Amino acid sequence: LLVNCDLDWVPDMDGFVAELGQTYGQVTILPQAAPLEDADLSGVTHWITNPAPRFRITRALVDRHMPALQAIGSPSTGVTHIDPALAQGGITVKCLQDIPKSELARITASSEFTLLLFLSVIRKGKVIHDADLADWRDDLKIFRGRQVCGMRVLVFGNGRIGSNLARYLTAMGAEVVFYEPDTAKHQPDYQFIAESEIEATLPGVDAVCLCFHWSVENENFFHAGRLDAMRDDAFFINTSRGENLDEGHLCDLIEAGKFAGVGLDVLRNEQSAALKTSRVLALEKVTPRLTVTPHIAGCSVDSERLAFFSIFNLLT
Repeated sequence: LLVNCDLDWVPDMDGFVAELGQTYGQVTILPQAAPLEDADLSGVTHWITNPAPRFRITRALVDRHMPALQAIGSPSTGVTHIDPALAQGGITVKCLQDIPKSELARITASSEFTLLLFLSVIRKGKVIHDADLADWRDDLKIFRGRQVCGMRVLVFGNGRIGSNLARYLTAMGAEVVFYEPDTAKHQPDYQFIAESEIEATLPGVDAVCLCFHWSVENENFFHAGRLDAMRDDAFFINTSRGENLDEGHLCDLIEAGKFAGVGLDVLRNEQSAALKTSRVLALEKVTPRLTVTPHIAGCSVDSERLAFFSIFNLLT
């Protein structure tokens, strides 16, 4: 077994490795930033990878470093960091979408962070953080945001994160509308719209939250036409995957003055060196209406422990 997740949540590393060793004859722990060349991985059959690694896991990478690999597990919902061709080539790929719903329901950090980002954006958290505390009363207008109660929020995806977010927002007095193509996930407590109704619904909502998983079919699902359909004073939150969104057009609209606030915890091509020159990151430095966080929605001691062992048990 190879593990190259961040393991700062592990209180006793020796005990942790011994526990994994009860299942696997050999356990290799690599720091998430360590190059794969730092260890002999030729005998690795199972790999629990960092959910947001600094490289993309491709067939060429696996063939070069782990020719005996049989299965990859990622303690995340999204798998944009893993080339889909690996699964087609006979390597088992597992993620949090594959674990029992009862286990998944216990992993709430990403849902809670989505709420945090939502609240921060609508209440101007970035501006507040940078405020001049000695001289601020003449500038109340720059701090004035929205309250949740009375807002109409369109959530894309009624899975783990979307369903939790809806419960949180509803408890705070918001009206939540869903787009969810899987009718088995529809609930009588909420309004669900069809894909053909998305563009007509967008002008009537105060905020949009993307909470659905990435797949080849979902690439650019929230495209330019849908961004254009939103009101200029609306809020936009994405904690799904950057690839689900037309990121370039979003930047165009922010630069043109659209949106009261935008919060992104995910970006396109996070495993690419081009991320350092991302237009989104450059814009975030000069635009108070844009908040970008470093893909940390699931970053908590509790959720990382639960996610890791859910994937570990799934692989074994």
